[in-house]
Parts: sequence; C-alpha cells; structure tokens
Amino acid sequence: MKAEKYSYRKNYGLLLMFFIVISGLYIFALFLSRNYTESHIKNEFTNRKSEIFDQTLVPFNDFFQNRIPEVSFYQGFLDSVQAGKYAYSILSSYPFVREIGFFDLQFNNDHNLNYGFIVNNLRIQPKTITFFTVSRSGLNKNTIRDRGQMGLHSEEINNIGVKLATYIDKLQPNAKLSDKDILKVFYTIRPGQITYLNIPRVNDLIVYKSIMEGNL
Repeated sequence: MKAEKYSYRKNYGLLLMFFIVISGLYIFALFLSRNYTESHIKNEFTNRKSEIFDQTLVPFNDFFQNRIPEVSFYQGFLDSVQAGKYAYSILSSYPFVREIGFFDLQFNNDHNLNYGFIVNNLRIQPKTITFFTVSRSGLNKNTIRDRGQMGLHSEEINNIGVKLATYIDKLQPNAKLSDKDILKVFYTIRPGQITYLNIPRVNDLIVYKSIMEGNL
C-alpha cells in the first residue's frame, strides 16, 4: 500500500495581501492612538494652564478687592504711623507692588489757596504726599511738603478732582453709592498704577457739593 503524499503550495500573493492588511491595521491603530494621546495632552495642558492662570490671579484679586479698600476703614484718619504699617503690610505681602503713595488732601473753599484742583468754589489741595518703599533695611519713607515738589504730582490730584466733581455735581441727597459708582469714581486704573480715593460718606459728598456750588 502506497503512502499518500501531501504537498502544500505557497500562495505568495495571499501572504503579501495579509501582510499589507496587518500593516495597514497597525498603522491605523498607531494613528488613532497618536490622535487620542495628542488630544488628551492638549486638554490636560489647557486645564492646567487655566488652573495656573487662576492661581496667578489670586494675589492680584486679593490686593485689588480686599487690601486696597482697607484704606476706607480709617474714614480719613490715617496718620503717618498707621499709613506706614499699612504700607509695609502691602509691600511685604505683594511683590508686584513696588511703591505706595499717600496723598493727604484737604477739601475747602479758601480762595487764598490757589493751587491744587479748583472747580467753582471747591478746592482740593495736598497737605503732604508720602511715598513708602521697602528694602532689605526695612520700610523707607519719603514725605513731601514743598508745594513745588507736590506740583509734580498734580496730574493725580486733577484726575481725582475731575472724577469726584463730575460725580457730586449730579449727586442727590438720598443717593447711595453703588459698586459701579465706587469703581468709576474712586478708582483710577492705569498700566502699572492704581489710584484709590478714600470713599467719603454720602453726607460728606453732599457737603462737598454745597461747597462747590457756593452754598457754604
């Protein structure tokens, strides 16, 4: 009895086609994986960037919304000692604040004082201007009393005066200060500088209006 012989014929075309299909699937899988990884990294980067940005703004927001308005707690009775303590607290806590200036302003109707900001009968004049900085040796203080030197800062006083006079000119006795009024009238924001005017009581603003109109 003869043994049966089996022979196998190699189909190179089929093998080549199989290899091409497998390679195509592999490349397609790599492409999908790359796109997914890239999308995931982009989303993660965007989320992280947003978190970092929010964290970066925390000290700025705290300074602007909480620490600056603290000046109004003194109701205009902030002396040089208290001003120094306040300035040192700010300068040592917020590195982006390099200098703090305090303008001690007086509001009156004295026609003999022809300097500062003048509108009708209201006069806004600086009594002193004090600048605070901080260094390794501690708090540095520079107080200006000379009228000529104070005149170098007249732009700040004029800006304050114009905004305040414009507001009190339309002020009614029963008015209430809104957050919008406070931001518009008592803040001046410019690149690298924020000016804040101590917020008077509405009754004080009514008095300023009477002075401006010549009723006092």
